[in-house]
Amino acid sequence: MAESISLDQLKAAFGTYVGTNQRDILRLLTQPTYSETFMTTKQSQDLVYRATKAVISDLVQGFQEGWTPKGKAAFTSRKWFSAYHRKRRDLHGTDTNYDGMKTILEGTNLTLTPLPSMAGENVIFTTPKENFIRLMNLNNGASSISVECMDRQIKVFADWYESVGFGIEEAVFAFVPAT
Repeated sequence: MAESISLDQLKAAFGTYVGTNQRDILRLLTQPTYSETFMTTKQSQDLVYRATKAVISDLVQGFQEGWTPKGKAAFTSRKWFSAYHRKRRDLHGTDTNYDGMKTILEGTNLTLTPLPSMAGENVIFTTPKENFIRLMNLNNGASSISVECMDRQIKVFADWYESVGFGIEEAVFAFVPAT
């Protein structure tokens, strides 16, 4: 008969792994996401952010005949990103007078960017990176962190303070279809 391992032995071995690799586990859980690369991270003690005059003047464009955005990204879900490319292929065929700029929305200098965090949303929006705010507590979001193992599962407990939003709502250009 094969030798069996007791549950206590598994917990002891797994607990040792967690204890020696706790820092790596926490690093993996708090590593940056793809969406964060398009945001400006701000840290605040009370999780309140107020846009300053300098930020506002960078976002507002002077009066002129046409609006000329500075090569910003237009964000959407992967579903709508794929739908845009399918429709573009259906309308223009494959590679007719193609210049290799697949992600640039035709007639603009906006880069169409799918965000995994927008899965299931039927929205497309654009805003300057300075206006797309990721607000975190001064301790990088997490506090009171504890790692426990039980029944071959790792459980991480923490108080987490993070939010995403816009500094100036009027600087967000969005299409939200009627429901």
